[in-house]
Amino acid sequence: MTTVTCRLSSFVPALAVIAMSVPAFADGVPITPGLWEIKTHNSLLGTEEVERQCMRKAVFDPASILGEEEACQVSNEIVSGNTVEYDLACADEEQRGSAAGHFSFTIDGDQGSGNVDLTLDVGGESMSMQYTLAAARVGDC
Repeated sequence: MTTVTCRLSSFVPALAVIAMSVPAFADGVPITPGLWEIKTHNSLLGTEEVERQCMRKAVFDPASILGEEEACQVSNEIVSGNTVEYDLACADEEQRGSAAGHFSFTIDGDQGSGNVDLTLDVGGESMSMQYTLAAARVGDC
């Protein structure tokens, strides 16, 4: 049995948190500013992470965070009403790996939900990982 350890998936739990705190684009998804709690569930590992973040902008575009990740590329971005979707591809030369997948997130008032479907390839071993995101505004910052 081969054990695959991959840091590429470590950006996913923080994806929604970071996404809602970056400068907004005119065609971003509307959000209610305040303190948000984001839960990320990894279906493969059965783990859940919870983070809180103060969101100061009224609009956000999650794909914009990947501009800071030099190894990641965003394509096929669609912003429609309160939903954003895009494909992403990331490489990690240090671990000889890559990740490719699809991100979808919808904000509805003080709540949001989404999915991230990834295929990881590390050292010649591939695996699929699915993440479910749930976000809720829990108060003021």
